[in-house]
Amino acid sequence: FEGDLKKGILLRGNVESGKTLLMKIFSRLMRRTPKRFGIVTTRSIVAKFNERGTEALKDYGKESYYRNQFNYPDKSKPICRCIDDLGAESIGMHFGNKFDVIGEIIQDREEEFMTTGMVTHFTTNLKAEELEHHYGKRIRSRLKRMCNMLTLNCEKGRA
Repeated sequence: FEGDLKKGILLRGNVESGKTLLMKIFSRLMRRTPKRFGIVTTRSIVAKFNERGTEALKDYGKESYYRNQFNYPDKSKPICRCIDDLGAESIGMHFGNKFDVIGEIIQDREEEFMTTGMVTHFTTNLKAEELEHHYGKRIRSRLKRMCNMLTLNCEKGRA
């Protein structure tokens, strides 16, 4: 591994290749360390935005730095997360206003990564070009800056 251990992981692979399962295993292994993390799907984040509006972003973006959803013993440490299924979400809609919820959260978390070292992991079925098409060059660039890009090369049911 020639990546940066201070960065998060963007784990890319085919549908049902085991990305989420692997991140759940990592999460479980890290549960007693300062780098522990919880996993949340992009679809559930967008659903919360649709229900609560921009207030819901505080649970996942910069302001999550101050939240203690996973009961960290040291409340001054940034909250590490794994955002599952990048690119599978729909555009957020709150009171008729469309919003790129996940793109906004990625920008917030990248800013916090640069200032506090807050780590974010991601899983996705999308290739690099597809991520750029879905979110734009700016978001793809931020993902590269804050994550080690890894590809899981396996087919459904085969390791």
